[in-house]
Amino acid sequence: MASESTTTSAEVPAPSFNSYDRGFQRGCLLGCSPIILLFLLFLVVTIWSAATRRSHPGVDSLPAEPLPHIDAAQPAATLLPAPPKMDSAPVYLGEDLSGVRELMLEAAPQLTKEEWASRKARTAAAALHLNRKEQDGYLKAVISDRPDLVGLPFALGGACRTTGSVTKAFKEAAEAIRRGKAAAMLEEVPGPEVSEARERFYQTRLAVVAQVIPTEDSAYQRAMVLALASVPRSDATRALARLAVFATDKSTRTAAIEALAIRREGGWEDIVVAGLSYPWPAIADNAATAITALRRQDLSPHLKTMLDAPDPRSPKAEMVQGRKETVAYELVRVNHLRNCLLCHAPAERSRTPAETLVAEVPVPAMPLPDTSSGYGQSDSNLLVRIDVTYLRHDFSAMQSVSDWTAATWGAKQRFDFLVRRRVLTPDEASRLQARLGGDSPYRMAAARALRDLAAPEVESRNGSGSSKSGD
Repeated sequence: MASESTTTSAEVPAPSFNSYDRGFQRGCLLGCSPIILLFLLFLVVTIWSAATRRSHPGVDSLPAEPLPHIDAAQPAATLLPAPPKMDSAPVYLGEDLSGVRELMLEAAPQLTKEEWASRKARTAAAALHLNRKEQDGYLKAVISDRPDLVGLPFALGGACRTTGSVTKAFKEAAEAIRRGKAAAMLEEVPGPEVSEARERFYQTRLAVVAQVIPTEDSAYQRAMVLALASVPRSDATRALARLAVFATDKSTRTAAIEALAIRREGGWEDIVVAGLSYPWPAIADNAATAITALRRQDLSPHLKTMLDAPDPRSPKAEMVQGRKETVAYELVRVNHLRNCLLCHAPAERSRTPAETLVAEVPVPAMPLPDTSSGYGQSDSNLLVRIDVTYLRHDFSAMQSVSDWTAATWGAKQRFDFLVRRRVLTPDEASRLQARLGGDSPYRMAAARALRDLAAPEVESRNGSGSSKSGD
């Protein structure tokens, strides 16, 4: 029996320790699976949040701090930002936009993000303080202290403000277009029976397109042309004319010209004519091309005038603040991200009406605010009012930057271009005139346009003559 018992034990071995261990593990895994799933879900959410913070850099920002207090007795001169180093560079006559002189509200040294946030906060507080004393007081103080900013086409007072019901409509349009871009221009168009609402709808959307998002890729620019072409307003026609002359992308200019060719509304010709004497020759060439492509023989007298006119960049005598001065009109550029308070009035959350569109002021050394879903989404107190616009640019372009802001703001940043009237010394005027010798690119553009306008007529006459002779 003993031997049988032993034999049976050998044939049916008892479960080993490893077998019990595996069963215990399976039970634990099944029992703890909800906890594990929750942990994995937490891990995924954490990773996704980190990725989102990288793709939407505006989330990674400093805590919103109240703006510093400004002593009422402090002189205005002590509240102005430190100016950049100014030089006496000559009027730029080149073709490359990257060589155009850059103007800035303040110097841009490489500081930490905390130092820049503090500096921007003080500038915003000073601007609010001076504006409470006098409408546009801050900008007036800056201009009076900065010779390099004198001559820019600043608009002040009522000329730079959007008021009344248009303010709210402008905000709604800006938010809609920022989310949906060009397609949003045609969404929810009021019916023709609501003429006032329909008029305001088009007015605000056209203003937003011109002011808020003028710089996008070429595909978007062409989509914007199509949207403008569907708006039955003279303002839309003028916007198309501006694109035909000022767009830096050739395909956009071509699309705008094609849209202009079938428009019934007039009143845009002055934009093209003015482009013939714009102080950057490429714009004059674009204007001449538009006149030719649209077969506007009635504008040929303006082209003929350009044949004998001096170069628009030449020195000329004009009255400046009651004195006769020698001036030149030159193309300048402003970095869109760095100069919010040069172009717009500051805003204060507690005192700015809810219907007013506000935008966050980017802080150097920090990622840009995320505006894909609208403006003013964070709790930042560094804000500007978009309904108050002091400077309106002629065109914009994305340009490469090589300074320290490229790391956080991107290697390509938006620059806005406009014309400054610059007072020249006698020596500067003499040297500028000497540099303008030779064939004027403006005269060459006008002559080419006149030849192109005349060529089809010659061909048509020749064709008619041969037809008659054949008969």
